This record gives sequence, C-alpha cells and structure tokens, in this order.
Amino acid sequence: MDEKKIQAFLTVVKLGSMNKAAERLDYTQPALTQMMNSLERDLGCRLLSRGHGGVKLTQEGEALLPLLKDISGSMQKLRKEITRLTAQEKKTIRIGAYPSITKSWLSKIIREFRKKYPDISIELCVGGYETEEWLVNGAVDLAFVDENVGTRYHWIPLMQDPYYAVVSINCPLSKETEVSLSQLSQYPFILSEIHELRSFAQENGLERGLHINATDDASLLSLVELGMGVSILPSTSLKNHSDQIAVLKLTPTFSRTLGMACRESLSTDAKTFIHFTKEVLEKKAPNSSENTKTPL
Repeated sequence: MDEKKIQAFLTVVKLGSMNKAAERLDYTQPALTQMMNSLERDLGCRLLSRGHGGVKLTQEGEALLPLLKDISGSMQKLRKEITRLTAQEKKTIRIGAYPSITKSWLSKIIREFRKKYPDISIELCVGGYETEEWLVNGAVDLAFVDENVGTRYHWIPLMQDPYYAVVSINCPLSKETEVSLSQLSQYPFILSEIHELRSFAQENGLERGLHINATDDASLLSLVELGMGVSILPSTSLKNHSDQIAVLKLTPTFSRTLGMACRESLSTDAKTFIHFTKEVLEKKAPNSSENTKTPL
C-alpha cells in the first residue's frame, strides 16, 4: 500500500478539506482527488464523503482510520530504522591487510585513527593473497597489499619495503654483513608456494629447497630458525624476529612497493582513513609515498 496515499488521506481528514489538504501537500486539487479515489479502490470501500461543507469520514472510513494511522506510524518508524542502520553501516570501514603489514605498522595507525575518530568502527581482515578476492566480492573497502595485487585496482602507493636475506645464526652466512643471491643459492631455499618471490627465485637459481603451503611468514621463519634452509623476506615480516635468526642485507638490494588498493566507490569515512594513513606515514618518512619501481 502506497504510504503517500495514506499520508494524504490523513491530512485530508485532519484539515477537513480537499482544497486545504492539496495546498498543504503542494498538490493540485484534481491530483489529490485522484489519490483518494485510488486509495479507496485499493481498500475496496469509500473512505470520504464529499460535500459543499468539506469532506467527512464514511462509516468505513471511521473504522479504518485508526488502522491507517498505525500503518503510517509503522512506516515512519521503519524508515527511521533503515536510516539509522544505513548510517551505522557507513561508519564501519572494512580493511584487508597482509599479516606483515598489520604487525609492523598498520595496527598502530588503526589505534591512532580510533583515538581521533571514535565513532568510526573498523573491521580488519588479515590474510594473504585472498585479500584480492575480498576486494572483488566487496568484503573489504580497501586493502593494504603490495603492487602485485594493488595495481589492478585504484592504487595508492605508500612506501618501499626492502627485502633481506634471513638465515639461522648457525649458518656460515650469518657472519656476513651482506650476501648475494649466488651465495644464497648454495643453501636450500625455503619459500611459500604462493610467495611473491616464487618466479624471482626460479630465475635466480634459488628454486631448489623446501616449499611450504603457508601464507604467513612466521611459519617460514620458524623453519629458517631450525636451520632447514635460508630465505628472503621483506622488512615488514621481520619485526621482532627471533634472536636465532640473522637478517642480512642483500646485494643488489631490491624491494616491493606497499600501498592501498581501493574499491571504486568509497564512503566518506573510508576516504578519511586513507587521508589519515597517508598523513601519518608521510610524517614518519617524507618520501614514503613515492612509487619507485622495483625489480620484482
């Protein structure tokens, strides 16, 4: 049932005049008359008795008036609740991120953002390359990833994340200050089957070794710590690493670009978070937003 027809009917009853009701509702008198006729057809009975003295309720109209008022009140409550829920949903920012990014600096940014904007909720989803699927199906509004994923979407580069060699402290290489890829190739190389360096490792003769089916770098580091091989990881994955692991500079150096991959349509709150993140990172490293091309 059309809510506008019910609201118009209640206005006519309140004012007792079709002309006055039409003026109040900014309708023409014929248009309002058509609405009342249509409402009566919907209900299957006459509601109003029209005369020179104005309009009055018929017997059926008197009986249905309380119910129509209830319907109008319920519709207004429904509309208000929908508005409230919609507003609440818009104040939730859904973010996807790699574990290494979350651990190294994103968690701190979220903490500071929540202090400044306590009314905006954040839903954080931490994962590997499934973050791209989250972007595709709308599970997240934006994702903190590397350029291998991010450049297929609206891409906001944030910083360079250099790679380092990681070896057990019992490995002979641990005594070095920096190592080359040819030196690493002399040892079993540990890498995840879906790691972003898979093709790079194959091209540089590092493919032989242990491949693990894991998306978290912590599992890979635990194997390196046990002396089962060596690996290469970005700096964000090495925060608070075990003292049983040596982190060595690579020659030549290379890095990956980290940034935000965004959906095309973003809420005002999501845009606020993006601006806040860029501002925080730029204060810490003025050149962090440069999109320097890496060899990966």
